[in-house]
Amino acid sequence: MAEFEPDLAVDSESSETFDSELDSEVDSLSFHALDDISEPPLSNLFSPPSSVSPGSALAPFNVQDSRYIDITLRAIALSLFQTLPGTNEEKYKEVEEKDGVKKDALRKIRKKAKGCGYNFDTDGLRILFHHLVDKARSGRSRTACNPETEKQVIEIVTKDRNGREKSAEIIVSEMVPPISRQSVCRIMKKLGFKKVKKTTKLGLNDAQKANRLVFCCKYQYWTLEDWKKVIWSDETSVVIGVRRGSYKIWRRSDESVI
Repeated sequence: MAEFEPDLAVDSESSETFDSELDSEVDSLSFHALDDISEPPLSNLFSPPSSVSPGSALAPFNVQDSRYIDITLRAIALSLFQTLPGTNEEKYKEVEEKDGVKKDALRKIRKKAKGCGYNFDTDGLRILFHHLVDKARSGRSRTACNPETEKQVIEIVTKDRNGREKSAEIIVSEMVPPISRQSVCRIMKKLGFKKVKKTTKLGLNDAQKANRLVFCCKYQYWTLEDWKKVIWSDETSVVIGVRRGSYKIWRRSDESVI
């Protein structure tokens, strides 16, 4: 039985023609692509960014602007300390100049790395993530500031006018379960409430504004001598034993009159 053999023979002339056409297409594409690419002038490579005015220098990065030192800067500082020659004092000074990490901070970084298993003699530059990362901080979690507590505080404050005038200590006494005064103040600040002086007088209406404008236009050309002949009178109330204006209320910025 005869076996089937595929015909793999290719015409040499057609193959050469196809290759030459493909080469010409590639050459034309490369030629046009190179024409579209324009090299920037050398002056642009060395010129400062547009946001930096000529003659001004970029402000150096200061690690001490933040109490937290990025873990990348810690690794760089520790690597520099391990590779630089000289005494430890010389290394601390040079690391601060290059990386911005001061001596005290670098000493804490080295102490942390040693406590997490880093060996200064054998590990060299094999500084791992767990050598430098901060551990979880201990402390009591803020369980008082939760949605249920916030809802309860808002209900007490916004119930009536008396609730608006309640102090943080009184709000604490009405909470179930009770929370601290600081927690109440923290919740009120979070929700946008401030203890402000209550508004007892509404703002001017359109008619009052118009009357005041007429008065100002009428007397706008009076001199100082003219105003000295005017006696201004005003009314005030005095309550013995009571401090006026001492009552304040909880109010948001969008609640102008309460």
